[in-house]
Amino acid sequence: MSTHDAYIYFTDIQGEAGDGKHKDWLGVERFNFSVYNAVEKNATSGLSSGIANIGLLNTNVSFDKGTISLRNTLIKGKHIKEIKLIVRRQSGEQEEWYKLELQNALLVSSDLMFDTGHFYTVLAIAFQIHTESYIPLNFEGIKSAELTYSWDSYTNEMK
Repeated sequence: MSTHDAYIYFTDIQGEAGDGKHKDWLGVERFNFSVYNAVEKNATSGLSSGIANIGLLNTNVSFDKGTISLRNTLIKGKHIKEIKLIVRRQSGEQEEWYKLELQNALLVSSDLMFDTGHFYTVLAIAFQIHTESYIPLNFEGIKSAELTYSWDSYTNEMK
């Protein structure tokens, strides 16, 4: 059985993740990232689609010094050059399994939350370009070829 963990990096923001490979990143507790396409099912030519809609990245991160820096960045309206989110899977070794990289990002909201002794921050993030990657691992933890794509939401084009 494999277990998962996740971390997020923001340009010019230092978190306090204790992981050796992700020093100065923030620990991710959960995230969601939606892409969708408005489909017209009643079109005379059959199913038709429009331009893909790319949602915000919504994530819960563990509260640390990075969250205060992020809130400061949000209040100033400062763009973030790059954000990297990784999910690792433990299968003998901790291996990257999923990667999401964002460029030209802007924080939309930051909510501090305290619940049953747990302190965290809920972030919503808008961005221009995203690159999404999946790194397959077999049951022995050996990597296969990475699957990836990049999309520019401003130009509505693959990169």
